[in-house]
Amino acid sequence: MKKVLVALDNYDNYHLIARKGHELAKALRAQLALLHVFPDILATSPDAFSSLYSTISTVDIDIDMKLREQLKAESEKFLNKVKSELEDEKAEIFTAEGDVATAILETAASCKADIIVMGSHSRRGIEKILMGDVTKQVLKHSRLPLFIIPVR
Repeated sequence: MKKVLVALDNYDNYHLIARKGHELAKALRAQLALLHVFPDILATSPDAFSSLYSTISTVDIDIDMKLREQLKAESEKFLNKVKSELEDEKAEIFTAEGDVATAILETAASCKADIIVMGSHSRRGIEKILMGDVTKQVLKHSRLPLFIIPVR
């Protein structure tokens, strides 16, 4: 194994997933790659971003290109923070926009990852129906092994 792709969201539990992914990469003597997927701005209300990204406030959808650039910059900032916390300057960072499961699979293919590390949230009820189950979708469509970390 040469590359470990760690898919992260910017919830409080990202530390656990990042640390476990980093430990796996070190144990395998593989390169670490970090991925953060930000929402598709055309499919999501701008109001939804304010709780995920503290520096972005509600904006007019007419300036979607500027918002996309801001979201990409925030994703890169988040991943660079994780990279610094892990003290792994050689870690690659990737950002993507849109459907999370699809973006994880596409990034894994394009960066030639050998394994995908991700968390599995224990959502229930309406939250699971509305948000879907990213881990389930990645598992269903991946040709790579997954290292899934339960997160509560």
